[in-house]
Amino acid sequence: MPDLSWQRGPLGEEIEAYFGERGPGDGWTRAYANWNRTRTVLSDPNRRSALFSRLSVSQVNSCRLLQEWWNGDCQSRSLSQATREAIRHHAEDPPANERTPPSLRLEDSEYQIRPFSLLQYEFFFNDKTTTAPFQLRRTDAAIARACQKLAHSVFHALSSERHETLDASHSQGSQPMLSAISHTWGRWRVKGEGVSISKVPWPVPQNTRFFVEELPEILARHKSAFETPYIWLDLFCIPRDRSERAAIEISRQAAISGAAARAIVWLNDVDNWDGLHAAIKWLILAYLKDYNSKGYDVEQAVSDAAVKAVINTQLFEAYDHSDESTISLGTNPSGWFASLWTLQ
Repeated sequence: MPDLSWQRGPLGEEIEAYFGERGPGDGWTRAYANWNRTRTVLSDPNRRSALFSRLSVSQVNSCRLLQEWWNGDCQSRSLSQATREAIRHHAEDPPANERTPPSLRLEDSEYQIRPFSLLQYEFFFNDKTTTAPFQLRRTDAAIARACQKLAHSVFHALSSERHETLDASHSQGSQPMLSAISHTWGRWRVKGEGVSISKVPWPVPQNTRFFVEELPEILARHKSAFETPYIWLDLFCIPRDRSERAAIEISRQAAISGAAARAIVWLNDVDNWDGLHAAIKWLILAYLKDYNSKGYDVEQAVSDAAVKAVINTQLFEAYDHSDESTISLGTNPSGWFASLWTLQ
């Protein structure tokens, strides 16, 4: 049956049901009182568990997201403090029909807008709307939170690399235990009988991407990174002879990967991650520049990152930036992303 838990209504109604009484007053007075009662419950592990047992997954996630925004865990603490003061003042002396505190500084950040809108729908509008807008606000706020949290943490990591002084308050079955490695090689298979690999009971096919004879040494060299006593690699664990054993092993792949302690993607055509790191840094800084107009001084950092972001990420076919005739090549993803085994 489909999951309809998102259709559960606002948190304000839930917290009033939990306490067995309506919040005092109306409008923001009632909303702020219910939000404060929610925060009080969230601070007590036992009461939090009791409350969460009454809520849907969507409502629990909304609670956590709002608490993180309210505490300023991934944005300027001064902005969060100003937000709390603006809403408190608005609740204590609410003007008629004023939905948004005028001193809330929504223009400072996209992240400021989305969670506040969620707070409105969960506690201020309360029983004045249908369930669909709640889920829309919850989704929008979750997306903004994910972008903000990543961007905020990386921005401070970059600042730390530059040796800047930061606000310290921002710190923050029966199957053997194995790591399943996903990679691609079939399109580059070399015709022939394959090669013999020690302790592999069948010939291992060769390919033009890497030397299969070197794989045992490579895996042994990186053993500590897997953190599991066993490694599952299809080249060694599935015979390529169309036998009954091969069919059995192929049919077990989903179960093996699903029960694996770790799933690892091996992009065997990627030499290094410099290009991808540069692209991610530029995207994060550009996000802060475009959607957080205040609180992050990133103008120069965006310019510096843009210069470095021209490095090939190696996740797409390589092309020469200086030769326009080759640019179309860069739209095709590298082999692993287009592999039928990956898509399955």
